[in-house]
Amino acid sequence: MTTPAAPATGLPYPRIIHPSDFTEDSHTGLVHAIKLTLAAQGELSVMHVDPDVARADFEDFPKVRPILERWGVLPKGSRREQVRDLGITIKKPGPSVKLRLRAFSATSALIRPICW
Repeated sequence: MTTPAAPATGLPYPRIIHPSDFTEDSHTGLVHAIKLTLAAQGELSVMHVDPDVARADFEDFPKVRPILERWGVLPKGSRREQVRDLGITIKKPGPSVKLRLRAFSATSALIRPICW
């Protein structure tokens, strides 16, 4: 098995995973994950990890484009395609995908899919 090459930036992590429980602390983590993804020209996967809260929908799922717009990286009212033009990929469940990892902790929720 080979390890994917790091992007030209030299950063060793082209794939970033951000577990979100929709809290303010989680949003702070998302901001850092977006910064790393931009620096690495990589891929950011965002997932909902909260063993105690069942969500009826994903309306409060973290949104990346408004953050990039606030930073001036994207123009106001940008489209999804413009995120790809930055050289990054954002992966998160769409409205038809209800990805929720139930676990005793965020750590076990992240490790469980890797071990399957």
